[in-house]
Order: sequence, then C-alpha cells, then structure tokens
Amino acid sequence: MRPAAFLMLWLSSFAVFAQDYIQQSYSIKTDKNIEYGKVEDFAGNMRSLTLDVSYPTNDSVESCGRPLILIVHGGGFVAGSKDNGSIVRMREDFAKHDDVNVRLFPNPTDPTTGFNIHTPHAPEQIIVFDLMGRVVPIEMHATENNVSCTFKQDLIRGTYMVVLDFGSARVHKRLVVN
Repeated sequence: MRPAAFLMLWLSSFAVFAQDYIQQSYSIKTDKNIEYGKVEDFAGNMRSLTLDVSYPTNDSVESCGRPLILIVHGGGFVAGSKDNGSIVRMREDFAKHDDVNVRLFPNPTDPTTGFNIHTPHAPEQIIVFDLMGRVVPIEMHATENNVSCTFKQDLIRGTYMVVLDFGSARVHKRLVVN
C-alpha cells in the first residue's frame, strides 16, 4: 500500500507544477464579429454567424505556425453567446500565454539510445524520473528546435516521466522504454 500511496502523491504533485502556466507573456489583439457564414433561423430570417479571434501581438510566429484553440459555447443552439464573460476571458487568457509545444520521439524508445525533444524553445533543464521517483541520469545535446537526450545507463522497460523546465513553464511528458 505504501508504494501505491507514494505514487499517487507523486503524480498529484504535477498539478502544482502546472501552475507555472499562469504567467501571461503577451499583449493581445481581438478581431470581433468576423462573419464565417449565414443561416436561416426558425422564423425564416437570415442571420450572420460570427466569431471573435484573439491573438498575441508582441511575439514572433515560429516557422511551424501557432496552435489554434477553438472555444465553442454551449446553449443548445437556443441560448448562449460568444460574448459571455467566461468565454471571452478564456479566449483572451489562452492568447496571452506563452506556448510551450513539446514532442518526445521516438516514444516508445529503446533502453540504450535515448530520445529527442522537438520544441521551438530549448528547455533550461530536463529531468527524467522513473515511477519510484529516482532521477535517471541523461546527457543533453541541444540544436535549434531539437534536444537530443541519451541515457547514461541502460534502463529497464517501463514508464518514465520527463520534466522539461522552460523557466516560465514546466511541461511533464510520459516516456515509455521498451
């Protein structure tokens, strides 16, 4: 029971680390009421369908572009609005935050070779843990948009947690070793 309790406590601690995403990095601009279509309502009147787009103004777009997040409000097509306070706040908050887009590959990986991290920003620190909380020693080699990590020792098969610290954000990824 003790190892299971430790594992649950350790995994739940990642929710605390995720709070690093509350730092807002960008100023934003919002384009409102962009028409994307027309529809006939239940009374036979034509109505414009509009959307609002919020995006950062003081950043540079990476060559891979920028992620798109769609926030669709509910209301069962009878009630609700894109101008609802919580919808507006959510849209604007997503646009203000720094994007940390990370991809580990190959995943699953081989126990002797290591893995690569594709990200537009190099992390300040990378830590690999096994599920017992032990740190796995790695060696990092960074190039533009890619970090290569090799294991300093052969690993046993299993699941590992990779923590990437970007300073303003911390990202947790699962790595499987076959």
